[in-house]
Amino acid sequence: MSILAPVLVLGRTYLSPDVQPRALAVALAVLFLASVPPLLVGARQILSSRYLNPFLYVWEGLVIACVAVWVVLDGGGSSPYAVFFFVLVGHAAHAFSPRATVIAGLSAVLLRLVLGLVDARESVIDTVLEVVVLALLATASTLMAQGLQGLKALVGRSRTLAEQAVLLADADEGAAGALERTLLQQLSDGALLHGGRVTIGSATTSVVVDARQLLASADARLYDTRRRDRFRG
Repeated sequence: MSILAPVLVLGRTYLSPDVQPRALAVALAVLFLASVPPLLVGARQILSSRYLNPFLYVWEGLVIACVAVWVVLDGGGSSPYAVFFFVLVGHAAHAFSPRATVIAGLSAVLLRLVLGLVDARESVIDTVLEVVVLALLATASTLMAQGLQGLKALVGRSRTLAEQAVLLADADEGAAGALERTLLQQLSDGALLHGGRVTIGSATTSVVVDARQLLASADARLYDTRRRDRFRG
C-alpha cells in the first residue's frame, strides 16, 4: 500500500490531462515512497520491537489520513482515490487485533461518508451505497481478524504442545513403543483435526545423561521415522 498508492497518485497526476497537479498530494506521495527503503532496512528491528503494535497503529492512521487528503484534493468522495479506503480496511484485518480493525473500519467509513456528502459531483445514493459496502467490508474484516487471532492462539498452543517431548520413568523401550502405538491409534481414531499426521520419536537410556541429549536422540528417531513414512507413501 505504501508503494502502490503513491505510484498510482503520481501516475494519475502526471499522465491524466484531466487531473490538476496538487503540490500537497505529490509531496505526500513522494514522502511515502521515500519512507519505504528505511522501513525495509529496519524491518527486522521493527518486527522484533516491543513498540511494533503502536508503530503499526500510528502508520495505519497516517495512511488513512493521507488517503483522505488525496481524496479531498481530488474533489471529494467521487475521486478514484477513495477506493484506497477498501484496501486499508482489508489490510487492517491481517495486521491488527479485532479492536484495532474496528477502529480502522469506523474511521474509513466515517471519512468516506463525509467526503461523499461534501462532493457535489457524487449523488447521495452513490455515497450511501459505497459507505454501506465499506461498512460490510469492515464487519467482515473484523470477523476475519477475530478468526486470525484465534488461529494464531491455536497455532501457538499446538506448538507448545508439540515441544513437550513425554518422560516415562522406569520404562524400557518396549513400554515406550507401546505408548507410541496407543497415542497413534487414538489420533487415527479422530482425535486429530483436519486429517493431520503425527510422527512420534522416542529414546531410552539406562545411564544418567543430559536431558537435552536424550531429547536430541528422540528427535533423531522422529525424523528417521518421518523420512521412512514419506518414502513408503
